[in-house]
Amino acid sequence: MRLVHLLAAAGLSTLLGQVAGAQEIHPARTVQTLYEACQHDDAIFIMRCKAYLAGVADALHFLAVYQQAHATELRNAGLTVAPFAICHDEAWNPEMLRSLVVAWAERHPERRQDDQYAGAMQALTVAWPCR
Repeated sequence: MRLVHLLAAAGLSTLLGQVAGAQEIHPARTVQTLYEACQHDDAIFIMRCKAYLAGVADALHFLAVYQQAHATELRNAGLTVAPFAICHDEAWNPEMLRSLVVAWAERHPERRQDDQYAGAMQALTVAWPCR
C-alpha cells in the first residue's frame, strides 16, 4: 500500500505545485515540449512521446486496479486514488494516447508551461475517468 501512497502523493504534489506556482519546471519537462515532441516530423521524437505516454498510462491504470482491489481498505482509511487513475474498457495503444494528449494540449494552451506529467495525467484522466 505504500507504493500507491507514493504514486498518489507524487501526482498530487505535481498538481498542487503547479496550482500554487511553487514548483519551477525545467523547460524540457513542460506540456509544450511534450506537445512538440508528439507533433514532430522526426520518428524518434514521436517514439519518445508515445513511450512516455504509455508509461504514464500504465501508472495511472495501475492506480485504478489498486483502487478496485483495495476499495474497502482505502475507504476505511478515508483514502482514494481514483482522481489520479484512468479507467477504460477499450484497449489503448500509444497512438491513441498521443492523439488524446495532443488534442487536450490544443484545447488548453494555458497549460503549456505545466509539467508534462501533470498535463498527460490530466488529459488521460479526463478521457478515461474512474467513477
